[in-house]
Amino acid sequence: MRILICSLALPLLGLAQGSSVGGSYLKFPASARLAALGEAVIADPSVLSSGGINPANIFSTSAGSLLISNAQWIQNITQQNLAFSLPLAQGTAAFGVTRSSVPDVQIRTIPGPLVGTFDPQAAIFTGSFATKLSDNLIVGITGKYIYEKIYVDESTGFAADLGMLLKTPIEGLSAAVALTNLGSLSAFRVERVDLPRRYSLGLSYAFSELQLQNRAYASAVFDKSATGSSFFFGIQSMYEQAVFARLGYQTGIEARGFSLGLGAAYSIGQFDYAFLPFSSGLGSSHIISLEFLF
Repeated sequence: MRILICSLALPLLGLAQGSSVGGSYLKFPASARLAALGEAVIADPSVLSSGGINPANIFSTSAGSLLISNAQWIQNITQQNLAFSLPLAQGTAAFGVTRSSVPDVQIRTIPGPLVGTFDPQAAIFTGSFATKLSDNLIVGITGKYIYEKIYVDESTGFAADLGMLLKTPIEGLSAAVALTNLGSLSAFRVERVDLPRRYSLGLSYAFSELQLQNRAYASAVFDKSATGSSFFFGIQSMYEQAVFARLGYQTGIEARGFSLGLGAAYSIGQFDYAFLPFSSGLGSSHIISLEFLF
């Protein structure tokens, strides 16, 4: 993704005091399930992988879970994610680490021969907690420590996510609101980097049809680093609590549209796969996730 690579390197291009929006890696979906559903899962009760979208989603009274994901994005961009959650007496705690890298970015001082290459990298360490304020309302918070390196320059910063999840009086319908990436990075040389702050509203609706358990998702996302708003949609169908099929769609995101995925669950865990085709000749991406229950 040429645009994404440029946004990763953008802070180095500043020649005067000011700020820019960076941290594009914070927008990457952290799991195959999340990606396959078009990232529409703002309201997604008791799902660890949706905690990066809304920290209230991690709340669960059942067993803890361990999530491992690997994403191969276009232009050889890679991301690995490790997270686990643990139900406690007062709520649910979760911790995670994510690493993103872009290999072999070319160095040219002037138009001409290649001078060398470098690998921009970023790491995100997260701690989350969600608790139930009432039978119908869950709130959650996530703290993040972020490290980024571009060529020889490094930057660090802190950010926070806030979220609420509401079970409505309508059977099967949940609503949610979330604010993510509230923070900034320290300056790359002379330019401070703001993070891609997002304000999200979402709904989900669970229903059964033809022996399938289904959940439909819809969300509106307002991104500080983009112009206008985006709308995300997703639907998941599950058969016998064992086989999953997922479809997602995004509007307002450059080169993105449909996404799809499959999953299979057993007593000790779940395997998920997502396929994301991109337009404009950028290719496609693949994400694999494993989740274990304990």
